[in-house]
Parts: sequence; structure tokens; C-alpha cells
Amino acid sequence: MRDIAKIIRRTHAKNASIEVEIVRVPQAGQAHRVFWRFTRPPDPRVIQVESPDGMCPFILGSSQGDARLVGTYIPEVVEIICSLLKP
Repeated sequence: MRDIAKIIRRTHAKNASIEVEIVRVPQAGQAHRVFWRFTRPPDPRVIQVESPDGMCPFILGSSQGDARLVGTYIPEVVEIICSLLKP
């Protein structure tokens, strides 16, 4: 099981209202760029989680600013997502 699947499962266990969308962006002559968007509707905040293969480390960004965070292991990524989407 890839790390992203574990992150999604653990995130839902901490907050069942968090939703996840997989986004695939085609790139000419290359594999699709894939990232995951975490939201907590109706809250407009979006957390974007990126990794080329769905395994740690992940780069996390928020719709609330330009700062990028790096999550190097699963519990850390889950904690970042949940704290950024905290009500």
C-alpha cells in the first residue's frame, strides 16, 4: 500500500469530514503530474499534497498562502493536513 493511501485513511480517522480528490494534470511528453487535494466542506481552504509516486516525502501547500511544507513520514503529513484544515 502506498503512503498516500495510509495518509488518506488516517486523515479520515481523525476527521471524517475531510474529503480527498485526486488531480491528474497532463504534461506534454511526460507522465501526468498527480497531486491530492484535501478539503473540509464547506470551508474553502484547500491543502494540496504532492509526491511523484505517492510515497513519502510529500510537499504540502495551502490555499491560504504560498508557504510549502515537507512531510517526511506518514504521521507528520496527517498532522499537517489536519492542523491546516482545523476549524
